[in-house]
Amino acid sequence: MSTNEILEQFGLVRRKINRLLIIYLKEISLGPKQMLLLRFVHKHELCTMTDISTGVGSDKSSVTRMINSLVKTKYLELTYSKDDHRAVLVSLGSKAEKIIPQIEKTYARLSKNFASSLNEQEQTTLLAILKKIEPSLQKTINTAIAGNKN
Repeated sequence: MSTNEILEQFGLVRRKINRLLIIYLKEISLGPKQMLLLRFVHKHELCTMTDISTGVGSDKSSVTRMINSLVKTKYLELTYSKDDHRAVLVSLGSKAEKIIPQIEKTYARLSKNFASSLNEQEQTTLLAILKKIEPSLQKTINTAIAGNKN
Protein backbone atom coordinates (compact mmCIF):
# COMPACT_ATOMS: atom_id res chain seq x y z
CA MET A 1 0.00 0.00 0.00
CA SER A 2 1.28 3.46 -0.86
CA THR A 3 0.41 6.88 0.49
CA ASN A 4 -0.64 7.78 -3.05
CA GLU A 5 -3.23 5.01 -2.95
CA ILE A 6 -4.52 6.27 0.41
CA LEU A 7 -4.79 9.83 -0.88
CA GLU A 8 -6.51 8.68 -4.07
CA GLN A 9 -9.07 6.69 -2.09
CA PHE A 10 -9.63 9.57 0.30
CA GLY A 11 -10.16 11.89 -2.68
CA LEU A 12 -12.64 9.46 -4.21
CA VAL A 13 -14.62 9.28 -0.96
CA ARG A 14 -14.54 13.08 -0.61
CA ARG A 15 -15.83 13.55 -4.16
CA LYS A 16 -18.66 11.08 -3.53
CA ILE A 17 -19.59 12.90 -0.33
CA ASN A 18 -19.62 16.17 -2.25
CA ARG A 19 -21.75 14.65 -5.04
CA LEU A 20 -24.27 13.28 -2.56
CA LEU A 21 -24.39 16.64 -0.79
CA ILE A 22 -25.06 18.42 -4.08
CA ILE A 23 -27.99 16.06 -4.69
CA TYR A 24 -29.38 16.68 -1.19
CA LEU A 25 -28.89 20.45 -1.37
CA LYS A 26 -30.91 20.83 -4.57
CA GLU A 27 -33.96 20.78 -2.30
CA ILE A 28 -32.84 24.03 -0.66
CA SER A 29 -30.97 25.63 -3.59
CA LEU A 30 -27.56 25.87 -1.91
CA GLY A 31 -24.12 24.63 -2.82
CA PRO A 32 -21.93 22.58 -0.45
CA LYS A 33 -19.59 25.48 0.38
CA GLN A 34 -22.53 27.82 1.00
CA MET A 35 -24.01 25.23 3.36
CA LEU A 36 -20.72 24.84 5.24
CA LEU A 37 -20.36 28.61 5.51
CA LEU A 38 -23.90 29.02 6.88
CA ARG A 39 -23.34 26.18 9.37
CA PHE A 40 -20.11 27.83 10.52
CA VAL A 41 -21.73 31.23 11.03
CA HIS A 42 -24.69 29.59 12.80
CA LYS A 43 -22.33 27.85 15.24
CA HIS A 44 -20.20 30.95 15.90
CA GLU A 45 -22.87 33.70 15.64
CA LEU A 46 -20.56 36.66 14.88
CA CYS A 47 -17.56 35.96 12.66
CA THR A 48 -14.86 37.83 10.85
CA MET A 49 -14.00 37.03 7.24
CA THR A 50 -10.75 35.46 8.49
CA ASP A 51 -12.64 33.27 10.99
CA ILE A 52 -14.88 32.00 8.21
CA SER A 53 -12.04 31.51 5.74
CA THR A 54 -10.11 29.42 8.24
CA GLY A 55 -13.20 27.60 9.50
CA VAL A 56 -14.47 26.48 6.09
CA GLY A 57 -11.04 25.98 4.55
CA SER A 58 -11.40 28.42 1.64
CA ASP A 59 -9.35 31.40 0.60
CA LYS A 60 -10.55 34.87 1.60
CA SER A 61 -11.55 35.93 -1.92
CA SER A 62 -13.80 32.87 -2.38
CA VAL A 63 -15.31 33.43 1.06
CA THR A 64 -15.93 37.11 0.28
CA ARG A 65 -17.76 36.19 -2.95
CA MET A 66 -19.88 33.58 -1.15
CA ILE A 67 -20.68 35.98 1.68
CA ASN A 68 -21.68 38.74 -0.74
CA SER A 69 -23.98 36.31 -2.54
CA LEU A 70 -25.54 35.13 0.73
CA VAL A 71 -25.99 38.74 1.89
CA LYS A 72 -27.93 39.53 -1.31
CA THR A 73 -30.26 36.60 -0.60
CA LYS A 74 -30.67 37.70 3.06
CA TYR A 75 -29.07 34.54 4.49
CA LEU A 76 -26.27 36.64 6.00
CA GLU A 77 -25.86 40.18 7.34
CA LEU A 78 -22.75 42.33 7.59
CA THR A 79 -22.01 44.70 10.46
CA TYR A 80 -19.22 47.24 9.98
CA SER A 81 -17.10 48.57 12.81
CA LYS A 82 -17.69 52.24 13.63
CA ASP A 83 -13.96 52.72 14.17
CA ASP A 84 -12.67 50.86 11.12
CA HIS A 85 -15.00 50.38 8.14
CA ARG A 86 -12.72 47.59 6.86
CA ALA A 87 -13.55 45.48 9.93
CA VAL A 88 -16.66 43.44 9.16
CA LEU A 89 -18.61 41.00 11.29
CA VAL A 90 -20.80 38.39 9.61
CA SER A 91 -23.98 37.02 11.19
CA LEU A 92 -27.06 35.12 10.08
CA GLY A 93 -29.63 37.12 8.16
CA SER A 94 -33.41 37.13 8.26
CA LYS A 95 -33.89 34.19 5.86
CA ALA A 96 -31.36 31.98 7.65
CA GLU A 97 -33.74 31.03 10.45
CA LYS A 98 -35.86 29.08 7.95
CA ILE A 99 -33.00 27.32 6.23
CA ILE A 100 -30.74 26.37 9.16
CA PRO A 101 -33.00 23.49 10.30
CA GLN A 102 -33.02 22.15 6.73
CA ILE A 103 -29.23 22.47 6.54
CA GLU A 104 -28.82 20.58 9.81
CA LYS A 105 -31.21 17.86 8.63
CA THR A 106 -29.27 17.54 5.36
CA TYR A 107 -25.94 17.42 7.21
CA ALA A 108 -27.25 14.71 9.56
CA ARG A 109 -28.51 12.72 6.57
CA LEU A 110 -25.12 12.97 4.86
CA SER A 111 -23.32 12.08 8.08
CA LYS A 112 -25.46 8.97 8.47
CA ASN A 113 -24.76 7.94 4.87
CA PHE A 114 -21.04 8.54 5.31
CA ALA A 115 -20.69 6.40 8.43
CA SER A 116 -23.30 3.73 7.69
CA SER A 117 -20.76 1.10 6.61
CA LEU A 118 -18.63 1.55 9.75
CA ASN A 119 -19.25 0.09 13.18
CA GLU A 120 -18.80 2.30 16.25
CA GLN A 121 -15.17 1.29 16.82
CA GLU A 122 -14.29 1.96 13.17
CA GLN A 123 -15.96 5.37 13.40
CA THR A 124 -13.94 6.18 16.53
CA THR A 125 -10.73 5.06 14.84
CA LEU A 126 -11.45 7.07 11.68
CA LEU A 127 -12.16 10.19 13.73
CA ALA A 128 -8.90 9.76 15.67
CA ILE A 129 -6.94 9.35 12.43
CA LEU A 130 -8.52 12.43 10.84
CA LYS A 131 -7.85 14.47 13.99
CA LYS A 132 -4.21 13.38 13.79
CA ILE A 133 -3.88 14.32 10.08
CA GLU A 134 -5.58 17.74 10.19
CA PRO A 135 -3.07 19.65 12.40
CA SER A 136 -0.16 18.38 10.30
CA LEU A 137 -1.82 19.61 7.12
CA GLN A 138 -2.61 22.98 8.78
CA LYS A 139 1.03 23.35 9.78
CA THR A 140 2.08 22.66 6.18
CA ILE A 141 -0.47 25.20 4.91
CA ASN A 142 0.81 27.83 7.33
CA THR A 143 4.41 27.16 6.26
CA ALA A 144 3.46 27.36 2.58
CA ILE A 145 1.60 30.64 3.11
CA ALA A 146 4.53 32.11 5.05
CA GLY A 147 6.90 30.99 2.29
CA ASN A 148 4.76 32.70 -0.37
CA LYS A 149 4.92 36.01 1.52
CA ASN A 150 8.72 36.20 1.25
